[in-house]
Amino acid sequence: MCVILTTAAQQAGEDYDLVVSDVMSASDEELDSMELVFSGYVSGVTAKGDLTVEISASTPEGQTLPSGATSVEMASWNFGAGDEDAVLKSLVVHRYGVSTLPSNHQIYLYEGRERLTSGKSVNSTTNEATFSNLNLEIAAGDARTLTLRMDVGTSADGEVGFEIESASDVNADAGTAEGDFPVQGEKFDLSSTAAGTIEIDANGSITNPKVGEDDATVAKFKLTTS
Repeated sequence: MCVILTTAAQQAGEDYDLVVSDVMSASDEELDSMELVFSGYVSGVTAKGDLTVEISASTPEGQTLPSGATSVEMASWNFGAGDEDAVLKSLVVHRYGVSTLPSNHQIYLYEGRERLTSGKSVNSTTNEATFSNLNLEIAAGDARTLTLRMDVGTSADGEVGFEIESASDVNADAGTAEGDFPVQGEKFDLSSTAAGTIEIDANGSITNPKVGEDDATVAKFKLTTS
């Protein structure tokens, strides 16, 4: 038999007493009583610290991007917490520049080499894309650097850059966002010239390495450019 008990809204860190008694089985047999103390919780990541947003020193310089280029770093921003822990819940980025992005373009948020989001398309009317449910915790006095990458798509033309346009585009939960808005990355030219490709194929066979073997070959690949 399984009984599910639910509670009203809880206060994080508050202790709650749960007492179960006078429970009878279907055959009128008295069951054991139970007492339990647990701490309250709230769903999701919460914080009330403020965030400072600035362009990162590692943000890439503008250049010409060929059609079909993938995972191109477009802009990097630092999100720093003040005297209290903070959280970045969601982020809206805005495309600026004169261009028409191909329908098969995609943008992503990365932290270092780790991709944090699925691909998003920039809305052709608002020129914005929203990254929701980030829930990135930032300890007091620390900062995290996020990088926007783009798959350019095919038949791109014009110029494009990305920015965080205003403080309202940064959801810091109970905190606020501060910065010299708009916080802009550099502008990139888009070329209709196709990017080169690299094809990766298996190359030959290898023998199974032995335990403790040094410099063992575990894979062979052949790279072909076109």
